Amino acid sequence: MTAVRLAVLLTVGLCLLGPQVQSACVTLSWTATGDDGVVGTASYYDIRFSRSVITEDNWAMATPARVVPHPKPSGAREEWLVSGLEPGVRYYFAIKAADESRNWSEMSNVISRRAPMQVCSGIVGNVDCDPDDDVDLTDLVVLVGYLFLNGQICCEAEANIDADPQGRIDLSDLMALVSHLFQPPADLPPCL
Repeated sequence: MTAVRLAVLLTVGLCLLGPQVQSACVTLSWTATGDDGVVGTASYYDIRFSRSVITEDNWAMATPARVVPHPKPSGAREEWLVSGLEPGVRYYFAIKAADESRNWSEMSNVISRRAPMQVCSGIVGNVDCDPDDDVDLTDLVVLVGYLFLNGQICCEAEANIDADPQGRIDLSDLMALVSHLFQPPADLPPCL
């Protein structure tokens, strides 16, 4: 088994786990490995996180992600959301892959990030972090202020409207929000 290489930590934010229940979350990204070196498809993933650096020696003590994706064919881009993290705490993440005989790869590289403290509602586009989760013109004003006037946003994950895998907040997010707010309903006839 070839070891998986974690590429980047895509997004860090707070996730809604149920009504009014929030936890910090991150989205991990990597390129799928094969089950025979770099060919084929692995059979299993084991994604782990910990408050201390993960090594082969302490791998078993790291917390396994509750749900993991089914591996894609070798070379495919993979992403997975890890939730249940405590805001403000630094976490370390690593992954292993296995073939159908449960031959496990070496541990991937280890990446880390501090979970954010800001309160996100879990609604993409709610740039102003309105507790009612409204996506409206106020969000547009806040996003314009952030992009052009060095303003602040309370939750970068919710301002990443175009779901940029690098988490960049830019004009594409502004265009996506404008389109969402002003696109006419599909059932209206075209203007003549």
